Amino acid sequence: MSVIDAVGHRVVGNIRVGQFPRGVAVTPNGALVLVTNSGSDTLSVIDPQSGAVVATVPIAGNPTGVAISPDAAQTPNTRPEGSMDNLDYYSDRKYCTHCEKYVPYLMSVDQSFCAECGAEVKLFSESDWRAFNDSMQARKPKGGRPRKDKRAKRESA
Repeated sequence: MSVIDAVGHRVVGNIRVGQFPRGVAVTPNGALVLVTNSGSDTLSVIDPQSGAVVATVPIAGNPTGVAISPDAAQTPNTRPEGSMDNLDYYSDRKYCTHCEKYVPYLMSVDQSFCAECGAEVKLFSESDWRAFNDSMQARKPKGGRPRKDKRAKRESA
């Protein structure tokens, strides 16, 4: 994919994405650029500041276009047949330590990224993670079954 200087009307760089890049969209705050790759059935997620591909998301069906709703709540994928599939990468929320809140995110196989700032996100905030672990410990049954070796000794006695 070529990076073009809009003022000078010239190519200023290239970013290696999937095969046959077709559609391009930018998140409302400019933190991420999404590129559909029809030849590799993927969506490349680019950090525009560094020009690096930060994630590659598989999308079936020869994607040719992408759009992002103004609130970054939905990312429909357009296909050549004109059909629209709501591939909603933003419906769930994860915790962004940079934004210090739960945010919409874009997920790849290995990582997830904040749709607002582009930083890597976590499933929980630290305080919610502690609360989750505490609740699991509280539910853990006390005691338990005797060990097999103790049970065998009791039965033989």
